[in-house]
Amino acid sequence: MAQGLGMLLVVLLILIVLFLIAREYVCWYWKINERLSELQQIRTSLQAIELKLGAAAGATGGAVAGATGAAPARVVEAHRSTGACSKCSKPLSPGDRFCEYCGTPVQA
Repeated sequence: MAQGLGMLLVVLLILIVLFLIAREYVCWYWKINERLSELQQIRTSLQAIELKLGAAAGATGGAVAGATGAAPARVVEAHRSTGACSKCSKPLSPGDRFCEYCGTPVQA
């Protein structure tokens, strides 16, 4: 009885190790770990940009979202378009100096 229980535990341990090895292989094959680290870097970069925009808006008296998650004033005003980009024809927001979609400088 005790020998059968010991054998069951050994088999279970071997199956767990095989599962972990197979999982690592699948994650490596589909590059899931790389994608997760890239998403982490993107999130960190976006947070830094949001902080810079918040600091710039605070210095100029504008209303840009900070860490509270509220929508920036520029995004809220996006519905009030002042025209379209000359290159990609996407709508431009008031005060835009560059097209948000293609990066083309906006002609005043």
